[in-house]
Amino acid sequence: MSNCGPVQNCHQKYPEDCSDSGNTIQKVYMNISCDNDKNDNRQEGFGYHDKVEFKYDEITPPIDTLISVNTPVLQVDFSTINPGDRVWLSGVVHLSNDSGNATARVTITITRSSPLSGTPVTIYSSRFRIDNTSGDDSVLEPFSHVDVPNTQLFDVRYQVLLSVSDPNPNLIIENIGPNTLTAIRFIR
Repeated sequence: MSNCGPVQNCHQKYPEDCSDSGNTIQKVYMNISCDNDKNDNRQEGFGYHDKVEFKYDEITPPIDTLISVNTPVLQVDFSTINPGDRVWLSGVVHLSNDSGNATARVTITITRSSPLSGTPVTIYSSRFRIDNTSGDDSVLEPFSHVDVPNTQLFDVRYQVLLSVSDPNPNLIIENIGPNTLTAIRFIR
């Protein structure tokens, strides 16, 4: 693992990679101001550096996952989230309705859980439908949400769940492309 320190000067263009096995963990220090009033006694993460933490999860083909009620499909974990931090969650899922003449009504839910908060909290929910096999039975469904917790949390998990309102044994996560969840934590 490399040293993931802040950008050292205004000419450094690329963040250092903090790769780990599994998901890539990358801390990016964005240069907000490169003017001449630099102060040598600034603390890391304050002043002209703003910290960002990046996480993602991806399911890549080949995959065929049957969807029922609250089926977990994607997740990212953060060790700490402070009050006022912004966590921008976005992603996409590919779904196919192979149930014959039935229209599938699907709900995408994002939950946030932490040992401090107890049960998972729903922070985002969206409903849509997928036509039957004679119509447009395959969809690419994007989602996006910004979460702003008001208390400090540890061991935080954001999880994407899919549900079908009427149990549909033939609604699957499509195997035509990656299904992704991206999380960017803007550290305050």
